[in-house]
Amino acid sequence: MTPEASAPRIMPTGADILQAEFPPTIWVVPGLFSSGLAFLGGRPKVGKSWLALQLALSVTSGGYFLGQKIEQGSVLYLALEDSKRRMQERMKAQGWTVDAAQNMTVLTLDDFRKHIGFLHYRGNSEKLYTIVDQGKFRLVVVDTMSRAFSGLRDLDKAEVVTPVLSPLQEAAISQNFLYLFLD
Repeated sequence: MTPEASAPRIMPTGADILQAEFPPTIWVVPGLFSSGLAFLGGRPKVGKSWLALQLALSVTSGGYFLGQKIEQGSVLYLALEDSKRRMQERMKAQGWTVDAAQNMTVLTLDDFRKHIGFLHYRGNSEKLYTIVDQGKFRLVVVDTMSRAFSGLRDLDKAEVVTPVLSPLQEAAISQNFLYLFLD
């Protein structure tokens, strides 16, 4: 017997993966957003915030989003470009009820600075992780990513952004919820 044949395999083969049985994918929006980390990007004023707020309503009420039935859950909405007054106006325009709104925690920029702080500063992503873990949220909307990393000159700096987002993504996948970053 050769030494290679007697040594236990440490890494899986393609066959191991092909034959494995995995739990089903957890979808926040079936066929569109699974648990984990997602980005919704586009030019300013094209409706990203309105769409994310509509998704939040669908989650908090257990309603429909883009024709898909959504499992009810709680939402953390980081409205980093809106005031509480503007959030109220938008929620009223979308037909939010008090019952649905009770399932959403909203942090505007001042609240975000007070309770979490900009994500690229040491320890702040851990504060967000703790809030999300304690809240058992199904959806976390970060509106906008550039505001969450305010002061960072280049969001394309992988050495700064990746160490923040990677643990958030891992937590979202393992705990079956969605981080949706808008920008």
